[in-house]
Amino acid sequence: MSADRILYDKASAAEKVSVSPKVLDNARRAGDLIARTVSSKPGSKVLFEHDELIAWAKSLPIAKS
Repeated sequence: MSADRILYDKASAAEKVSVSPKVLDNARRAGDLIARTVSSKPGSKVLFEHDELIAWAKSLPIAKS
């Protein structure tokens, strides 16, 4: 059984899908990746769901040789 977490902070999410935190920010701003927060206050911590990260990574273009 997998012990994967449900939510990841930005740094952990970026590491999970092998990209920089800035790439996640760009994907979130473009509407390609959904993030959650624990508060509605501006600047609150952004969290990414495990399943959302996996779906986003699988939606990336396939590299050509």
